[in-house]
Amino acid sequence: MVKLLPTSRAFTLLEMLLVLSIITTLIMIQFKFIPMERLDSINDENKIKNFIMNLNYIKSIAIKDNQPITLLITPNSTDIVILEQYHETRKLQLPQNGYIYYRTNLKTITFEKNGNTNKFGSIFYQFK
Repeated sequence: MVKLLPTSRAFTLLEMLLVLSIITTLIMIQFKFIPMERLDSINDENKIKNFIMNLNYIKSIAIKDNQPITLLITPNSTDIVILEQYHETRKLQLPQNGYIYYRTNLKTITFEKNGNTNKFGSIFYQFK
């Protein structure tokens, strides 16, 4: 006597492709209508985060080399001058389309060899 295998209902390939194409179309429509202002603000936020990471990197260099590093901040400029004791003067370029705002109350920041700063204040950054 021949035994029949149990069968189960499943989706066909055509049904799966149809569902996947509908989902893909809906996702594409959603991404098409993201407002440009939101994308610009995300981009500006990433530029600021990158600038903060550069400052943290300079701080870690001061700790690693066991020597202070001074940053010269000039209002309305697009870069910050980095002064190290035994190295050449370098410049830290600020994110594109921006500058240090004139209300910045810091002229210099020195990262001591233990990582502390010698002053407290704010750096205001303006996007053009």
